[in-house]
Amino acid sequence: MIMTRQNQRIPIVPFLEAAVLALTVAGCGVLTAKAPSSARPHARVSAAAVTLQKHLKNSWWYPPAVTKHYPTTEVAYHVPSPVGMESWQGNPESALLTTLNHVFQATTVAQVMAYSDPSFWGRISKQWQFPRGHRSKYGVMKEPLTAQNVQMMPATDSPYAAVIRRGDGDFVLTHSWAIAVGEPGNVFSTWYKKHPALTPWLYFVDVRGHWLLYSIQN
Repeated sequence: MIMTRQNQRIPIVPFLEAAVLALTVAGCGVLTAKAPSSARPHARVSAAAVTLQKHLKNSWWYPPAVTKHYPTTEVAYHVPSPVGMESWQGNPESALLTTLNHVFQATTVAQVMAYSDPSFWGRISKQWQFPRGHRSKYGVMKEPLTAQNVQMMPATDSPYAAVIRRGDGDFVLTHSWAIAVGEPGNVFSTWYKKHPALTPWLYFVDVRGHWLLYSIQN
């Protein structure tokens, strides 16, 4: 069982399994959306202009990311814009699983961007390469994930909730869902007991009915 933001319990299958990301990470680069410092970011923010990719026809789903700065280093990083961000209603697990499979079965950077928030596009273009190289950490997922291969919950209930709150803010956190990703053909709970440190947690927000990936933590 998991708790919704309305404090209602939603039954959830003990989703089961771990991490075969359908993307190639250049040199196994950093996958998290965590900023370079653990200090709290400045309150001042500014919209970061993002050029909409040619293949993305609907700018309605991709508001420019917001730029934050850490007080000790002044290093800038991007977080999802609150513009168009919607509170999830009911149980969004089916829609999230569909989006997750689009991301993991992608074969181009453009396909990943279509299901990601603009705040995450920089990491995609710099760290992920297609087609996958022979030294890549992750391979393209051939089989789609099912509800038995993952575990989903409101981001506030996830193990990286404090990281998301500190870096992206409470508004983003409370509007997010987290998915712990497993492998096709494996029960998530069984795999997770053996390899908890290898399990990636993906964070999504709903922008006008379109779920977008904005952070990966593990």
